[in-house]
Amino acid sequence: MLKISDVQLNEIQTAANTIHIKSNKQMTFDLQYKETLKDMQEAGVKILNRARVVFDFYGSTVEDMFGEIYSPNYPESYPDSADITWWVRAPDDKVVRLNVIDLDIESCCDRLTIYDGNSLAGQSIAVLTGTMNDVTNAVLQSTKSSMFLHLTSDCSEASSGFKVTVKAVATEQTISQNSSSCQGETVLNEWSGSIQSPNYPSSYDPNANCSWTIQIPVDKYQVNANITDFHLETNYDFLVIYDGSSSDSPLIASLTGQQSGRIFSSSSNSMHLVFSSDSVGNWQGFSLNFTSVYSPLVNEPTTPSYGNNSACNGGKYIATLSGSGTYVSSPGYSSYYDNNLSCTWLVYSESQVKINNLFVDLASDGDYLTFFDGPSQDFKILKNYTGYYGSGSTFYSTGNYMFVQFVTGDSGTDNGFYFYACTYVNSTSLTANSGSNYFTSPNYPYNYYNNAYFAWSISAYYSYYYVRAQITDYALESCCDYLRFFDGSSDSSTELSYTGVNSYIYSSSRYMYVTFTSDSSVTSKGFQVRYFYGY
Repeated sequence: MLKISDVQLNEIQTAANTIHIKSNKQMTFDLQYKETLKDMQEAGVKILNRARVVFDFYGSTVEDMFGEIYSPNYPESYPDSADITWWVRAPDDKVVRLNVIDLDIESCCDRLTIYDGNSLAGQSIAVLTGTMNDVTNAVLQSTKSSMFLHLTSDCSEASSGFKVTVKAVATEQTISQNSSSCQGETVLNEWSGSIQSPNYPSSYDPNANCSWTIQIPVDKYQVNANITDFHLETNYDFLVIYDGSSSDSPLIASLTGQQSGRIFSSSSNSMHLVFSSDSVGNWQGFSLNFTSVYSPLVNEPTTPSYGNNSACNGGKYIATLSGSGTYVSSPGYSSYYDNNLSCTWLVYSESQVKINNLFVDLASDGDYLTFFDGPSQDFKILKNYTGYYGSGSTFYSTGNYMFVQFVTGDSGTDNGFYFYACTYVNSTSLTANSGSNYFTSPNYPYNYYNNAYFAWSISAYYSYYYVRAQITDYALESCCDYLRFFDGSSDSSTELSYTGVNSYIYSSSRYMYVTFTSDSSVTSKGFQVRYFYGY
C-alpha cells in the first residue's frame, strides 16, 4: 500500500516489490509498503515478505525535503520472516538525517539496521531493536548522500514495528541545532536540538532580551523541552515558555533561580521561549534540549465552536508527563458557567491518566460532566456527574487517553467543576530498616515543580514492625501544596496528621503511603523526610 497526500509527483515507478518515488516539488508524504497475501497464505503457499523501497530526494531544488517511513502494517505487527529495505537518496551536496519517532521491535531476534550508504555494504550507523527506552540516540545522520535501512524479522513474535522521519539536510548542518544567540528572534525549524543562554556556560550578559521559536516541521507533533542546566538570578532574570509561536500564546512556565530535570510540553508543533536579564548579569545561565513527540490527536477539533474558551472552541488537548499534571475547570469557575455549552478536553498521558481532587457543582436539569476511557466519546464511560458532588474522587483510564465532555442545557447554571489530571505514576517503593533513609520533594533543595504529583510506598522490613517518619525540612505553599501521610498501603487509607518540621508520624502496621501534590502557582524549597522502622 502506497499512501501519498498533498504531493504532485513527476515519476512513480512500481515493478514487483520495488517502489521508486521522485519529485522536484516540496512535499510531505507518508510512504508505507504493505503486503496483503492472506489468500496465498491460506492456500499454503510459502511467502517471503521481501520488499525494496527507494525514497528519492535526488534532483530536488527544495531545501527542506522530508518524509516518513513505517514498518509494514504499522502500528499493527510487522510480518514474520521479513527482509525489507529502504534506500533514502539525497542530492549530492546533502546528507540524510533520520529521526526515530516510534520503535517496538522484538529485541531478541528482529532488528532495523541503518547503514551509511546505498546498500548493505555500507558502514553500520546503528542497529535498532527493543523499544524507545532502549534507543541511546534518536537522531542519526549519514556522512554521505545516501542512507540504507534494513528490517529483518524471524518467524515468530512480531511487534508493532517502527516509524522514522527522513530529511535531506546540508552537509554543514549538525544533528542538533544549537542556538545561543541574542540577535532578535531565532526560529528553529528542527525535529530536535538545543538552546543555551548567551555565552553559556560562561556568564550571560546584563540586559539580555532573547527569544526562540521552535517549529517542528509538520503538524501532529508536540515540542518537549528538557531543562539540563539552569542557574539564573532569582526573581530578576527569567526564562518564559509559551505554548505556541509567540508571546501572545498561553503561558507554560516562567522560570527563575535554579532548576534541573524539568520537562515542558507544548500542545502543538510550536513553542516560544523568551530569556531576559536585568542590569547585573553574571550568572551561568541555562541549557535545554528539545525533541519532537508524535501525537496524532494534537490540534484535532473535537467540539463545535463556542465563545472564547479554548475547550469550548474546537476542544482542548492536554499532555501530562510523569510527576506533573494540570487543573481543569469549567469556563469561568467559580462564577456561574453559561447555558448551551459543549466543551471537551482530550487528556494524554505517558502511561495512564489519573483524575483526582474532583469537585462538581452542576445544575441537575441537563448539565453533565462525563469522563470516557479513551480518545473520544465512543469509548466506555468511566464517570458521569450532574448535580452536586463535593467529596472528591480518584479514577484512572486503562490506556493513554481520557476524553472529558462538559455539556449544559438551556435553563439553570451553577458554580461548575474542577479536577486535577496527571500521569498515573506507580509509587516509589521504599523499605524501612533500622538505619535512617530519606526521600525529598522533586528538585530539593531547590524549588519543586508546579502541578506535581509524587507518591512513596514505605514498608517496614519485618511484618511485625511499623513505619516511623520524621519531617526534617519543610517549606510548602501553605494554601495549596500538600504533603500527606496515610496509615496503610494506598491513599485510600486513613490520613495521618502532623504539625510541620520535626514532626514524627507513625503507622499502625508495616505500611505507610505518602503523597505530594502542588498547584499551578508559587513553589518553595519543599521537604525532606527521614524514615525507619519501629518495633
